[in-house]
Amino acid sequence: MDISLFLGKIIGLYLVLVGVAVLWNRAFFLAAVSEAVKSKALMLFGGSLAFLIGLLVVFSHNIWS
Repeated sequence: MDISLFLGKIIGLYLVLVGVAVLWNRAFFLAAVSEAVKSKALMLFGGSLAFLIGLLVVFSHNIWS
């Protein structure tokens, strides 16, 4: 159960910080996302990174109860 709380704290803090950053400077993030979507290499890298992080979460938190 400790890993669940740890993952919840880390992911929650990350999402809060990103949300505040987007609210703080919305124009920058809109421009950054617009540029990122145009780059196929960056989309592949971002998708691969998200997939890897997802696998790490599932393998480190393999409790299905």
